[in-house]
Amino acid sequence: MAKERILIVEDMVITAKDIQNMLNAMGYDDPVIALSGEEGIKKAEEIKPDLVLMDIVLPGVDGIDAAAEIRNRFDIPVVFLTAHTDERTIQRAKLTFPLGYLLKPFEGRLLHTTIEMGLNRHKLEKALRENVERLSCFMASSPDGFFLFDSELNCIEINNAAARVIGLTKEEVIGKNISAILPNLKGGYDKYLEVIKTGKIVFIDDLTPNPGFGGIHIAVRAFKACDGLGIITTDITERKRMDE
Repeated sequence: MAKERILIVEDMVITAKDIQNMLNAMGYDDPVIALSGEEGIKKAEEIKPDLVLMDIVLPGVDGIDAAAEIRNRFDIPVVFLTAHTDERTIQRAKLTFPLGYLLKPFEGRLLHTTIEMGLNRHKLEKALRENVERLSCFMASSPDGFFLFDSELNCIEINNAAARVIGLTKEEVIGKNISAILPNLKGGYDKYLEVIKTGKIVFIDDLTPNPGFGGIHIAVRAFKACDGLGIITTDITERKRMDE
């Protein structure tokens, strides 16, 4: 049985009660009603619902503005319930990134499906954001350099260690081609396009990326990353000195 709590923001009391009864029959946990946009924002802060069913036309703060504030402040997903399908309203509503848009009147089965799909999508999006944040923290603190290039080998992301390897700032690198960023890569750049096509990994040991930048030595590993190319660089200068 579903245990998520739903907040209903609807100024028509009879309609709000009907929706509340449907949600109770579906097994949702104690659905709460708010009769205005302002009350909806306040209750969202108080009870932290799992999802908000938001009417668009409300007295005072309308549903679109209320939805935007609820999503931005509390990261609570919103499904719009409305009888309005004019293009201007739809375009405004899209800017709040709703998880659904139900036209009144609607059946209980459609409401249940929309809520469940919306809740699942929000969970997946939240997990993805958390994974991206963890990956960003890892890359930022890693002693290895991380480069990410698109399918045409233009740089779209680097970390701090990568910037140190080439002696440039992140702002100076983003958007530039790999040939300008790592001009001394051995064997030309066709092999890196081949990595994107075939998924093969290329490994080069002992490469000096910028002879004028301290004469450091690095090992390079290139691999396919989504539709582009990822490169990891490891400083092996100390190891080379030990070998010598």
